[in-house]
Amino acid sequence: MADTLMGRFGDKQCSDCGGQGCVFYHNGPLVPAGKVGYFCSFCWVERKARQDEGLPPLPLGIKAPYIPEEFRDKKIKVTTKNGSVYTLGLTSRDNERVVSREGEDLDFKIAMVMSVAVGKSLFLKIIDDESNDSFRTSPVVSIEAA
Repeated sequence: MADTLMGRFGDKQCSDCGGQGCVFYHNGPLVPAGKVGYFCSFCWVERKARQDEGLPPLPLGIKAPYIPEEFRDKKIKVTTKNGSVYTLGLTSRDNERVVSREGEDLDFKIAMVMSVAVGKSLFLKIIDDESNDSFRTSPVVSIEAA
């Protein structure tokens, strides 16, 4: 029988992306037989989507898609379907970015980019507070260097 606990596991690293702070503990069909995983919300959703498609579970340690290679070392502007425009500035860490939204303040400034791709939601894991919360937008319609 599958066991899944949802909660705040702030001291645990995600079994896939390695980020600090998890929301799910799971030892069932989303992980290889006999394995246990702690997952942030992004990695959990990715694993659940694979199961919903009838695909076998991936090994633990799969890294998130992060930022497309052509934008890795650039400040970027991301426009979403609902018209919001986000700027993702550079920091000293590879997938962490300074985040701002045109015309509106956000409740955070630093986030790890879990996924940014046209047609999918911009998915961020908030870094600059201890909540380990995530932030998801409507689908991305464009990504460009800022």
